[in-house]
Amino acid sequence: MKLILVFMMISLALQTVLANEATTTELNTNVVSTETSYFTKLASMYSSGKLPSLKKISGIAWSGRCFSRNEPNKAKAAGLIYRKKSVKDHGPISLGNYEFTGYSSSIVKPSYFDSIEIEALLDEDVLPSDISKLNFRNVTIEDGSLTTYFQVRKSEFQYDSYVNLRASGKYLVTEYGYRNSDEEVTTRRCYFFIPEYHR
Repeated sequence: MKLILVFMMISLALQTVLANEATTTELNTNVVSTETSYFTKLASMYSSGKLPSLKKISGIAWSGRCFSRNEPNKAKAAGLIYRKKSVKDHGPISLGNYEFTGYSSSIVKPSYFDSIEIEALLDEDVLPSDISKLNFRNVTIEDGSLTTYFQVRKSEFQYDSYVNLRASGKYLVTEYGYRNSDEEVTTRRCYFFIPEYHR
């Protein structure tokens, strides 16, 4: 009888240990899934993305959402436009025929740019007050991405900044950042889609 009682106690203890292990595994799995932020998800989309055709993505006001390294799950309203530059006809070997502008705002709802057409954006009448104007910059192709370089001044410092763009399925994905010595530091990632009015 004592032997049966000891066996039952051991069996009960073993069941408790196994149940605790299962609960711990489940909690760990949940922690991993909640730690996968939009900032991280966009890094994966960008990494597996492809070089888009400038011709196919130009002339559209792409709407999007941006997520920063510091606030990886907080969406900001964003948009971008690629367009063909008005340049002299230098034939098929012309360089720098396309230009790019990207813009984002933290004072409007994330869907703000979803219903604004390109003509209204180019007139700049609908821009939120934290966007002074659309700055178009030259586009290059580097490491399988469309790349634009620009400079940002903060206080007395000036940073060499960049935006890299790739296509991931029907989305465009960008990485914004700056160069620190020889290292590139990504501070913001965004994704863009064609708004309903253009589909």
